[in-house]
Order: sequence, then C-alpha cells, then structure tokens
Amino acid sequence: MTKLGNVIHRMGFTIIPCPNDLIYRAAELKARYPISYADAFALAMALEHSAALVTGDPEFRQVEHLVKVVRV
Repeated sequence: MTKLGNVIHRMGFTIIPCPNDLIYRAAELKARYPISYADAFALAMALEHSAALVTGDPEFRQVEHLVKVVRV
C-alpha cells in the first residue's frame, strides 16, 4: 500500500469506484440543478449509498429535498 493509501486507511475512508451509471446520474443532476459538476458527483454518490452529505457549501441548499445535508 502506498503512503497515501495508508493515511486513507487509518482515517477510515473507503475509496468507492465510479461506474458509468454514477457518471450519468451526476450529469443528470448537474443538468437539473445549478450546482458544480464535482458537487453533482457528491450528490449522486450520497443518493446511491443513502448517505448524508457533510458540507459547508451553500450550493447544497437547493438539493436538500433529495438528500440529508449536514452543515459544518
């Protein structure tokens, strides 16, 4: 494992692959809502895994009806 891989593992993060279905879902969300493409990926991943989004980004206010947003 690489040095970065060790750090990620110690922090308890899980690397999740990005299949084509997720890419398409992120693109659909980007087209529907005025959010950045990176934010659309985060939203798509949260929806896919029934997870909350932890963020301080105000862009996510417009999608709080889709996913739980935890403000930091």
